[in-house]
Amino acid sequence: MNNPRPLLPAAFHLTNSCILLIFLAFWLDVFFNYFNLTGQSWISAVLIVPLRILMMAGILATIPELASREHYLINRRRFIKNARQYWPLYAFMATILVLIHMVLVVSGLIPPRFEIYHAFAHFDVLIGFFLLHTVFYGKYLEPMKLPGRRVRLSGSESATVLGIYALKLFCFYLPYYYQNAVIELPRFASLFIIYLDFLLLAYLAQAIVRTYPELDAEYNPDKEIFFINPLGGGIFYYISSMFMPRHTPAFMVLRALTPEGYRFREFSFKTWHPHYYAPNKLVAITCFTSNCSDAYEIAQEFRRRGSTVVLGGPHVTYMPEEALEFCDCVVLGEAESAWPEIIADYEAGAMKQIYRGHALDNCHELIHAELMKSPPAMVRDFLETTRGCKFRCSFCAVPNLSEGKVRTKSIDDLVQLLKRVRTEYREVTFIDNNIYSDPGYARELFEAIKPLNMRWMTQCTIDVAKNEQTLRLMREAGCKGLLIGFEISEGSFEKQQGGKLSMADNFRIYARKIREQGIKIKAHFIFGFDSDRLRNLIKFWRFCFSIHPVVTVISVLTPFPGTKVHTDMLREDRITDLNWRNYGGHTLVFRHDHINNFVLRKGWPVIYFFFFSTTSFIGHIYLAVIFVAGVVHFM
Repeated sequence: MNNPRPLLPAAFHLTNSCILLIFLAFWLDVFFNYFNLTGQSWISAVLIVPLRILMMAGILATIPELASREHYLINRRRFIKNARQYWPLYAFMATILVLIHMVLVVSGLIPPRFEIYHAFAHFDVLIGFFLLHTVFYGKYLEPMKLPGRRVRLSGSESATVLGIYALKLFCFYLPYYYQNAVIELPRFASLFIIYLDFLLLAYLAQAIVRTYPELDAEYNPDKEIFFINPLGGGIFYYISSMFMPRHTPAFMVLRALTPEGYRFREFSFKTWHPHYYAPNKLVAITCFTSNCSDAYEIAQEFRRRGSTVVLGGPHVTYMPEEALEFCDCVVLGEAESAWPEIIADYEAGAMKQIYRGHALDNCHELIHAELMKSPPAMVRDFLETTRGCKFRCSFCAVPNLSEGKVRTKSIDDLVQLLKRVRTEYREVTFIDNNIYSDPGYARELFEAIKPLNMRWMTQCTIDVAKNEQTLRLMREAGCKGLLIGFEISEGSFEKQQGGKLSMADNFRIYARKIREQGIKIKAHFIFGFDSDRLRNLIKFWRFCFSIHPVVTVISVLTPFPGTKVHTDMLREDRITDLNWRNYGGHTLVFRHDHINNFVLRKGWPVIYFFFFSTTSFIGHIYLAVIFVAGVVHFM
């Protein structure tokens, strides 16, 4: 075999992208051992073993999808579908292994101390390889009418397989010889064994893929576009991305405006792994300020591998010269008007460095047909009634991005989309910047969607509570929650900025009216305006407590590029930190005349947690759970 494709790096990358599944499998083993040791083996037999079978079937059916690059990401629905389809086969093969083990023990060919979990440790690789081959045959070889071929490994590759297998057995038996080790060796060894199992399966899957180059031709086409919105934001965003998958609305727009013949890959708020990179692709990356550093790193590596990279989004719109250091071209403003030209220039090999998008009045019409063809799960993440906001807050970039316009979607079109989504979901979220930007349109909208009997949430400004009839209609139309940016407390000097802040003295009254309609409030506040002082936090806390939202979110004033705050602070030379990773609303990045930056930086996690846990309904529940757990622990 000449110049065999290196398998180990690809296997490592694939395994590392499955780290969550590895930890889930590990904890299943932990619970299995716990229930057995505590004399509750029936729980292991009834609950843990079936879950383990389902998980292993799902894993063994998902790894071929990742190895072949049919899919780059693990999808929860697809994983569950794979588990349901292949668990009988996995259970059958595991049962065969159990029966063979029993026969060998009864016949005296192996000693009784060689228990069943020893047998699985030695021979589950055979089950895994057989199931991998079965999945490849059912998913790819049979549909593509490919002949069966022998999977060949070079001498060094065979040695690698044996080495991984031997290392796994070494880790399996190590705790038996070091039972009094200082660290909890058995659990550490168990986790490493599971990792090695994944690695070995990924290695064998890569070997099978290499045997069928037709798979690479099928799932690595020339006309392919990668849509990327980097994760950013630290550990909390990483955890939320695992359990709350999201689509980026901008990607739906780009899909709709792309000519037929392209294949799409979407990476929305996903942890980035090296095996996602590919050469000769068109890569479109959108970013905001706090994740632009991740966007730049990804863009630079794609370019190094020969792909064409387009960067866009709010941060790029206002920092184009910076972004151009890492990509081939940038899009300034909204992409609807620029994307068709970008595709045409890409196909002609004549890309410009800068494309300027404009706020089109018919932006919603351009993608409605695409939305009507899309799965409800994707449509659900792109339900937009209005774009833009009627206010021009100094700390917000939305007015500049939308060129001061407020554009509305056809209500009839929106009702069609909601009916499509309703086939699977009864609760949705509108992604509007401010659903009450046009009060007349809002009332028509609420009347139209009221018969659908759906429940929804959205962003809205507090002035919706000025009109009790509109507020009542909003509740009757299904509104169950509003994200409202209060930003300041009543009496704050910042109300002189005007706009929505001018209503600060009536915030309590309006919030009470909203709650009386049964609509929950998620409240957002900002600390760090020029009039703020650390000593005023107690007064600020009292106001937040009086609002008593479901969730309280408080962030540090951040001068995002494109905002009036940023322009003013640049002119006054007040910005002290240009590390964009710190522009996530948790760090003071400018010189404040009345707040010590060091004190606020060190104390902010405590301030954030204190406001959340003591002023919001969810926070009170959290404190109650912690209190009860503490009482139970000390009883």
